Amino acid sequence: MPLHIDSLPIVKTADQAPRVRTFLFDVPDGLTWEPGTHIHVAIPGFNEGDQVRRELVRHMSVSTLPEEGYLGFTTRLDSSDSLFRRTLAGYGVGNRLAFFKCGSILAFPSDDRPVVLLSRDVGVASMHAASKSFASRTRASSSTRRKRSARRSSRSDRTAACPGPPRRKTGAPGAKRCPQV
Repeated sequence: MPLHIDSLPIVKTADQAPRVRTFLFDVPDGLTWEPGTHIHVAIPGFNEGDQVRRELVRHMSVSTLPEEGYLGFTTRLDSSDSLFRRTLAGYGVGNRLAFFKCGSILAFPSDDRPVVLLSRDVGVASMHAASKSFASRTRASSSTRRKRSARRSSRSDRTAACPGPPRRKTGAPGAKRCPQV
């Protein structure tokens, strides 16, 4: 089976720090990914000839989420010994890159348990996408908890006058009863 390669033009760039740049691309039809996904990115011409020119290919962490509407990665451009990075440093909107072999080896919990993310160097990009995913999930989860809490609160307002079982002397006339919830 031949390797599927998408050739995509850069649609937006953003300098994050000196010599650190984010590259954004329109999402190819049918491509989906999760936080922690990596993808092979290549400079055009990497597969011309008999051998793949590995110096023109890099394994990049995807730093965006599908719902953002862009496929993106962030990288340092300060490695003067890297032909890939030197070429990429000169690229801007309209230049094309090749993408192939999308995958992930990271597994994140699907519930809203607290998570600690530790990373350095190239893994920071995947942690960026993961933290955005967790934050949006936590906001949705917090909203649900607030709604449940509000429902409980409105029930407890009805019983606030009688916080415990009714106190009355046996046979006492006019004993106060707590409303049924």
